[in-house]
Amino acid sequence: MARRDLEVLAHADLERLGMALPAVTEAVVGLVRSGGGGKWHVPTEKKKWSQHCQHAARATGEPNELVLLDVLDQVCARCAGQLPGRLPDAVVALWRACSLTVAADRFVGSLRKDTRARTWLGYAIALDRSPRKDDARVRELLRPVLSGDEFGAQAWKAMASWSQVLEQAEEQLAVYRKAAPPAVASVTVGAALDAVGREPAVHEQARVLEQAVGGDRRWTEVGVWDCVRLSWSHAREQGRCAVQAQDLARRALFERWGRQRVVDVSALPSPALTPVGSCSSPAEWAQQEYRQLWAAFVERWCGRLEEEFSSQRAGGEDEQLLMVADWPLTHRGDLAYLAQFRQVGPAVPAGLREEAYGRTRKRHAVVLAVPRYAVEHAVAHEDRPRWGQATVLTAGDVLGASVSETAQEAESAARVMLRMVYPYLPEDVAADGKRPQASAPVRSARAEQRAARPDISDTHWAQQRERDARRQWRNAFGEGVWAWVPDDTATGPAAAQMQDLAEHHYSWMVVRLDVEAGPRTDKALMSLYGLLTGWDAHRRVLTFTPQHGHRPIQVPVHRIVAMTGDRERRGRREAPMWEPYAPPRRW
Repeated sequence: MARRDLEVLAHADLERLGMALPAVTEAVVGLVRSGGGGKWHVPTEKKKWSQHCQHAARATGEPNELVLLDVLDQVCARCAGQLPGRLPDAVVALWRACSLTVAADRFVGSLRKDTRARTWLGYAIALDRSPRKDDARVRELLRPVLSGDEFGAQAWKAMASWSQVLEQAEEQLAVYRKAAPPAVASVTVGAALDAVGREPAVHEQARVLEQAVGGDRRWTEVGVWDCVRLSWSHAREQGRCAVQAQDLARRALFERWGRQRVVDVSALPSPALTPVGSCSSPAEWAQQEYRQLWAAFVERWCGRLEEEFSSQRAGGEDEQLLMVADWPLTHRGDLAYLAQFRQVGPAVPAGLREEAYGRTRKRHAVVLAVPRYAVEHAVAHEDRPRWGQATVLTAGDVLGASVSETAQEAESAARVMLRMVYPYLPEDVAADGKRPQASAPVRSARAEQRAARPDISDTHWAQQRERDARRQWRNAFGEGVWAWVPDDTATGPAAAQMQDLAEHHYSWMVVRLDVEAGPRTDKALMSLYGLLTGWDAHRRVLTFTPQHGHRPIQVPVHRIVAMTGDRERRGRREAPMWEPYAPPRRW
């Protein structure tokens, strides 16, 4: 859903990017001040403070006509949400396109100034922040303005600036990919880490060292084994030799754990490595014993890593389709190297990712064209289920799906895989043609929905202009008692009903949208859960936000069966992302 507020812009940024558009730099609005000073407010005639900014109601005098670009940072937070309604839609679209372009330019600058070592985890984070994901939004904002007579030339100028910044961002990402470790090195290093990490002895010895200095692994972010494996893998991926990798692991372990004081002598293993008579006190003996133990730990397990690393051979360069259902890989350093490969098809919603301290993050599913050796490593790496980790398909599902010769066939195969995560893809609607009609299954399901719902709207639609009657009708929709069903003919009350729902429906209330999903040759009825975001009466397109606040999607009316609330699963966490369509029950 598009933001209501406008971002604060600077003249210098717009001029540097060639986006000093008069529609943005000269936009004028009428603002008032309360008491002659302080923040600026949008004038209002309402006197109830719950419906607007209370300071705006107390303001007196005529509004001051001000250039919005100069005073936007001085407008109060509550009134800022009303500013888009005071400007023409084309000006708002240009303003938001400029804001996204300035943010993209800042991303390019930060990537150029970043002098840290190039790792695939850093690349995955940069890819997640890149303006690539905003390309469709910018073009959607500017599309209606490009053909206008008043602001068309400025919209084309904004589009050119955006395309230039987007190209610079892609160039910087390509430079990052080139400087990062080769994919083969990442795969072989990852395979060696997996092989050694499956040995119980390494974790047991690491736990002994941590317990001796009072470290609790449950509350320690980087343990003894983590220090060794992360340092060794970083050195090996950067092309360092075995001696340099072991030396880096030894220094990292010393900085994190080697300086600790022994607090539990009983945790040290026996027989001891340090003679008792060589120390003047038990504390000195414990420290020397601990120093020898962690040094021996580094030497032993770096040697095991080198053995596994030398035995790994990456083979199979032909590309396969691999679906990752926890994208982006910004939290997975072990699989972050997959971010370098080409994405086939769109990204679809895949729910929420549970993170530390109760935080959550939206996750998506994507299909990547990955070399066979990387696919084999990723599938083997994820063969053991772990909480909060990325999920990929099993080996039997993925290794048989090779990338086809033509891009169209590869896109089709990727969509088949993505529909297992989220069934409705807006790309499928593009193949329906111009002015498509509802299919026979949709018409039949609509008839069932009309027969099942109580007759509280169609019969009494003439009386719905009364406020109490309209509230009762909307409450029935929110409770799931009454379902909105599109008309099968050009005449009918459905368009007016949807307009009323879009204007007065609670934006936080989860609704169930029954749609026809899938390509034209393989359609099926599904129920999607999310939020009613908007309604375009001219195009007859519904804007729907999937569960957990994913990017909105547009659903044309000919694909919609019905829409209603769900009184049993009102909360955003209680309803699923989607489920198979079930016939309605009669009330």
